[in-house]
Amino acid sequence: MTHVHMEYLKAVYRMYEQGIPLVGPTDISRSMGVNKATAYEALKASQEALTSELNQAADYVRSLLPAPLDGE
Repeated sequence: MTHVHMEYLKAVYRMYEQGIPLVGPTDISRSMGVNKATAYEALKASQEALTSELNQAADYVRSLLPAPLDGE
């Protein structure tokens, strides 16, 4: 995940801490001083990066588990 992705995610988290339950591109664009399209693309890229990292972590954890037993 890049530094830029982290900055957008920090902005989302700060808004969540302020009681904003759903944060979208409009909120981010206002908070970070960028246009809505830029905020949307950054949020989309951040989500894709997080999904990739979570999938890699899940693959790693599965690699540590023993093979399933047959017949159960």
